[in-house]
Amino acid sequence: MQLAQHNLYIKRALERAGVATPVKEFGRRSNNVAAWIGSLFHLLRDEGFDEGDEQKRTLILEQLCGIASVRLDAINDAEPLLARFNRGTPMAVIADVLDQAQRKNRAKDVAEYLVGAKLQLRFGEDAATPKNVNTPNRDGPADFRVGNAAIEVTVSPPAR
Repeated sequence: MQLAQHNLYIKRALERAGVATPVKEFGRRSNNVAAWIGSLFHLLRDEGFDEGDEQKRTLILEQLCGIASVRLDAINDAEPLLARFNRGTPMAVIADVLDQAQRKNRAKDVAEYLVGAKLQLRFGEDAATPKNVNTPNRDGPADFRVGNAAIEVTVSPPAR
């Protein structure tokens, strides 16, 4: 039910906090709910949400909305990375995207997505599983595994 009604509840929470979403699907496809929902339920239980009266529940939910809205504001205010195709060759476009990501301290994350996309294009969707950049890698030291090969993505320091 939570997934079926996701957009409705997220929309209501954003409206309560006075925040607009920059994406149509409210982050549903990339929120990695399985990684954090259990912790949220434990936190709510520890704070007495189950036993609390309506006023206490409302206060807890308002505090959660406040915390979430600060994060969403930061995401909304951040300038998105742009793939500017007028930069010339595909290599130049990719270098430009990585330069933008480097300025936001996200170059490794973007490089991982680019490498993962290339692996999927070359070897099929099952060749590389997209990972959540906010979740520790549980598969060992490599970002990707293809057969017996382990692929670790890294970026060089910015040129000075």
